[in-house]
Amino acid sequence: MQDYKVWIFQANPSKFNVIGALTDKVIDSWRIENHKNEIKKGDVAIIWASGKYAGIYAIAEITSDPHFMPIPSESERYWIDQDLKKDSTLRVEFKIIKNLIDKPIMRKKLLNIPELIELSILKFAQKTNFPVTKSEWEIIKKLI
Repeated sequence: MQDYKVWIFQANPSKFNVIGALTDKVIDSWRIENHKNEIKKGDVAIIWASGKYAGIYAIAEITSDPHFMPIPSESERYWIDQDLKKDSTLRVEFKIIKNLIDKPIMRKKLLNIPELIELSILKFAQKTNFPVTKSEWEIIKKLI
């Protein structure tokens, strides 16, 4: 039985160059703005880039509970929106377990899967952190 939750962590490319950070393998934490009392160490994060090339670019294991920490210096250069480079924000640490940068699962493909019609990010993409149901995760795992 699955005892962890799955989350989508969304990056807006006009604010953070997540594709560059994944390509250079320097991303290891994420800002938590929503579900801060639910996201936990041991959960899974689906790394999503929004915009023209929206889709899933990586899968990560969350390795810490949310806590206040500065943006890691290694990924600082990927921040485009300087206002988001605050001294300390609520974040989780994670390790990439599957980098899909060379073959992302695009939003267009997900939209064509009837079982994913209710996937939170496809319905309302205006947040940073989104829950994924167990059945949605099973379908996404098969696509990976």
